[in-house]
Amino acid sequence: AFQAVSTAKRGYKLAFEYANIREQYNKPIISFPEVSAKLKAMQKQIPRMEDYAYRAAFSIDRHTRSWIPTDVGAGGKNITEKVAAKMLPSIVREGIAHYYASSAKLYCSEISNTLLYDAQQIFGGMGFVAETEINKIVRDARVLSIYEGTSEIHSWAINRARKAVGMIPRFKYPYQEYKEMTVYETMLFARFPHLKELI
Repeated sequence: AFQAVSTAKRGYKLAFEYANIREQYNKPIISFPEVSAKLKAMQKQIPRMEDYAYRAAFSIDRHTRSWIPTDVGAGGKNITEKVAAKMLPSIVREGIAHYYASSAKLYCSEISNTLLYDAQQIFGGMGFVAETEINKIVRDARVLSIYEGTSEIHSWAINRARKAVGMIPRFKYPYQEYKEMTVYETMLFARFPHLKELI
């Protein structure tokens, strides 16, 4: 997930810089609405990817210590993580870790690939030149949705973790915290429609 975040950030930075210096019709291409819209969509998406990656890291960190984060609503406000852990069986704690890890991996790797496609598009023909950094990043990022479990396997794991997540009182899925979907999330859920209400 963090690899996907870093490649997306780098792709965005390269595309933004290129759009400011590359001119077409005597003006920088960032002034064209289609190009600036792509860059704004990337800028909006990257913090959401980071959020997913950090949630996964946090939940795995807590699972390995046999704790459960109290902020997911286990037991109320004034309760320590260790006490909250005793209220839930280890299978539930493990399920939450699996949920966040698989969600973050699928979400970030799939969106990174789509976002980098747009970044390469901004470069036009230069994006296909093997010596350019954007070309290398796009090629390297393709494997993110394949290795360490394909997106299809992580989709299955997310569904499997549903029961454990459902046992947490007042659990909020990440999608419930965002007001509207990004263009990249729309594309992700077109590929994996059953995950729309889960991640």
